[in-house]
Amino acid sequence: MKKLFTLLSIIATTAMSAQVSQNVDFLYNWHDPSITPASSSGIRYNEVWGYAANGREYAILGSAIGTHIFDVTDPVNSTLVDYVPGKAQGATVIHRDYHDYNGYLYAVCDEGPSSLQIMDLQYLPDSVHVVYDSDSLIIRAHNIFIDSTSANMYVCSMLGYENSTLIYTQLGVVSLANPTDPQLILNYNTLPDIAHDAYVHNDTAYLNLSNLGLFIVDFSNISSPTVMGSLLNYPDKGYNHSGWPSEDGDYYFFADETNGMKLKSLDVTNYANMTVVDTFGSNEHVSSIAHNQIVKGDYLYSSYYEDGLQIFDVSDPTNVVRVGYYDTYITTDYSNAVGAWGVYPLLPSGKVLVSDMLSGLYVFDVSKAISIEEETNLASSIQVNTYPNPFTNSISIDFPKESTNKEKSIELVNSLGQVINTYSTTNNSHTINVSSLAKGTYVVRGSIDGVQFYNKLLKLQ
Repeated sequence: MKKLFTLLSIIATTAMSAQVSQNVDFLYNWHDPSITPASSSGIRYNEVWGYAANGREYAILGSAIGTHIFDVTDPVNSTLVDYVPGKAQGATVIHRDYHDYNGYLYAVCDEGPSSLQIMDLQYLPDSVHVVYDSDSLIIRAHNIFIDSTSANMYVCSMLGYENSTLIYTQLGVVSLANPTDPQLILNYNTLPDIAHDAYVHNDTAYLNLSNLGLFIVDFSNISSPTVMGSLLNYPDKGYNHSGWPSEDGDYYFFADETNGMKLKSLDVTNYANMTVVDTFGSNEHVSSIAHNQIVKGDYLYSSYYEDGLQIFDVSDPTNVVRVGYYDTYITTDYSNAVGAWGVYPLLPSGKVLVSDMLSGLYVFDVSKAISIEEETNLASSIQVNTYPNPFTNSISIDFPKESTNKEKSIELVNSLGQVINTYSTTNNSHTINVSSLAKGTYVVRGSIDGVQFYNKLLKLQ
């Protein structure tokens, strides 16, 4: 029976005009402020996933209370079609993770006691049916990834049971040969660190081992997995969090969930000698953190915490270029690691889903970002320096030498998205008197010959 979500009457669904973007258009946002935050930072939401069937598209959003399923086929008029309560709920729940296989959605939670939930998606767009909700196999897990080529689900940092014995394993492998009757087939506990996340295809697993680095493991012989390569030292090393390969499999792009560490482009044509060929990032703040990323075609989509959605052209993995962004978290506070958690760009329509820990589900049109060429290269060279930050009486803006004598348009925007004032100049520097402004968060945004820029700033008094 379809469950009725009793909080529908107070759900906020609004156009978030206060957000700042380049080549990305806002389509939809859903946020329910009545959900109890899971921390003092106000975290309510976590992972996002997508699903498509019978010509319709869906977004799956995790929260502190459970799983929310939306029909986003007509994105501007997206609707919540069902809600599945999590076994664990409330202020202690921060992590949920999802993956679909063979018409079923699989869901885990890393706080608990929780369970593995399996939802039958065939009844959409009316509802989803929970066909399995049990802790007899998995009590808690941090992440899951399903290798559809072998029907195996890889369960990272898993607390559960093996033959009725409570176990903790760095990486569990669960057979989905019967999609509604999961069976543990491997308790893999010989890694030098926990598997925080995984990407697996054709039995080859890219395992992000948190503080240690990256391991590549062949699971084709499930009784005797083989380590094919590892990367323990590399530029901007931090907490090795997650990654995704290029579609040809020659490169792997990964993030370290550590302040200021850039994304890496890794040549994996030889697992025994993997090499970082480029580092790249949002370049918004010294404390920016890339979180999750997925590759589709020539583009990498990253949920970048306080910097929101970031899109990169990875057609040349040795020279990655940012082509678009949308900031879902418009403040200058980088101290709490909040903002965009998850991203899903794999829907057939090309729409991109993003989850923000504080403000919920977003649906974006990114067609501008993935269709520009000449502007992309120019945008990558535009580095506008806005200072001081925080500021009190004035803001100075320095433009790059490449923009000499070019027309620059500038807007000063408050946290409500209201344009306070506009300016234009052909000079390479400009100063704005802001002594009359109230304290709070502001954005300086504008364009140089049509190429957009923005900087976030904080007024202290």
